Amino acid sequence: MELLFSNQNLAQLFNDIFSLTFRGGPQIPECIFSTSGIPVIDDSLNNLKKSILSILNLVVSHSVKRSPSNIKYKSSVFFNLLKELIPAIILSLVRIFKADRKFDLDVFSFVF
Repeated sequence: MELLFSNQNLAQLFNDIFSLTFRGGPQIPECIFSTSGIPVIDDSLNNLKKSILSILNLVVSHSVKRSPSNIKYKSSVFFNLLKELIPAIILSLVRIFKADRKFDLDVFSFVF
């Protein structure tokens, strides 16, 4: 498990996936969720992000349950990723709720 926590390449890949959006058009600026208005793109990107969040949840839950005292939280690239990702998710949801248009919130159910 320690190798997974220190895998910089995998953490960078996860971070890059959360940076993917269809820029331009009705995409909400600085929102990590795809809100382009093109359902096939939005659904695909947001489902991919849902899968990554599920993986992160499994890794963190497993590590904390297994040996919480052995985890080096400060040096773990996954925990550092979460420190950046959680505020980005919250800010993105705020931007979505403040947007002039309505969204099907079921698309974002993986966050709740």
